[in-house]
Amino acid sequence: MNRDKIMICLFIAMAIGIFFYFQFAQENKNLIESLAPFRKTIMAVKRPRVVNFTAKWCAPCQQFKPILKKVMMNYSQSVDYESIDIDDKGNKDLVRSFSVKSIPATYVFDRQGNLIFKHIGYIDPEELDYYLRKTIL
Repeated sequence: MNRDKIMICLFIAMAIGIFFYFQFAQENKNLIESLAPFRKTIMAVKRPRVVNFTAKWCAPCQQFKPILKKVMMNYSQSVDYESIDIDDKGNKDLVRSFSVKSIPATYVFDRQGNLIFKHIGYIDPEELDYYLRKTIL
C-alpha cells in the first residue's frame, strides 16, 4: 500500500516537473521573439547592454540600485546600462515584451543583442561582474 502511494506521488511530481519545463521553454521562446526590435537597437550600437527593471515603491530594487550602479561604473566605457521603471506608462510595451512579472529583473545582452543572462531579484555583484566580463571579451 505504501509503495503505491509513493509511486503515485512520484508520478505526480514528474508530471508537474514536465509541465513547468515546457512552460519555461515556451516563455523563453516568446521572450526571444518579442525582443527582436530591442535586439536591433543593441546591434545598431554594437555594445553589450544591461537592462534593469525596477520601481520606486520596490524596496529590494532601491537597495540593489546603488550596488548595480557601482558595478556598472566599472563598465561605463564598454557596456550600456538602462534602468526601466515598470510604472512609467511609456515603458508598458517594453515591460510586457520582456514578460516582467517580478522585480528587480536584470537582463544582460551581448553586442549582437543575444540574451546571455537573466536574473530576478538581488544579484551578487561578483556574479553580475562575471557576466559583464563575459560580454566584453
